Amino acid sequence: MTSKNAVKLLVVAVALLVAVGAYIGLRGYNQDQAAQEASKSAAAVINVVDVAASDITAFSYAIDGKTVSFSLDDGQWVCDTDKKVDLDESAVTTMLGNLTGLTATQKVDGTEGFGFDNPTNVITYTASSGSGSLTIGMENPVTGEYYLKVGDGDVSYLVSSEFVTAFQKTLDDLKVVETATPTATDTAAAEETAAEETAAAEPTADETVIGETSIAETAATETGAPDVLVTPAATGSVG
Repeated sequence: MTSKNAVKLLVVAVALLVAVGAYIGLRGYNQDQAAQEASKSAAAVINVVDVAASDITAFSYAIDGKTVSFSLDDGQWVCDTDKKVDLDESAVTTMLGNLTGLTATQKVDGTEGFGFDNPTNVITYTASSGSGSLTIGMENPVTGEYYLKVGDGDVSYLVSSEFVTAFQKTLDDLKVVETATPTATDTAAAEETAAEETAAAEPTADETVIGETSIAETAATETGAPDVLVTPAATGSVG
């Protein structure tokens, strides 16, 4: 191998090493950037309530100036303030889904000036891990979110308006929607009405005769049949 070829081979080898090194460096950079973005996203999510819905055994909130409370009784949700209400279990579960795993978009030091002295709502809950309370203050006029504080804490959170709306349901909103089942009397009345309407739509015997006569006269007129003059028969001979 000549010295000239050796130099060319060396140049190619060096270029290849540089390309491989650049690829490895770029790949590592991209992975690092992805990890940083994931870390930022995770940091942006602020956990406020970290409890499973299945662990909650009781909760309450205010609606129309009155506090309504609910508790589990033999695995079924009941309204403590009105036990006669037949609650829709799925509606209650959906409501609690907004409470469990509640997150905030921002955490602010202090609680003064955020409307907690005249709260929009106060939500309490009891779980197997303990109990807690959430006080909802005023709405942020810029973001449309609401300020919230946990218990007697000295920090405030900004939470979505959807969370606030979820706990504005009345007892009527949480009731089982009943579907009316027709009674035997209703069925009989409907059948009688249907029979009367059918009878009214059918022609009577007189209407049938009149209809047939009209059809016959119409047919005679269209075919040009001569009118037949019927004269009374002679009752005697002419003498």
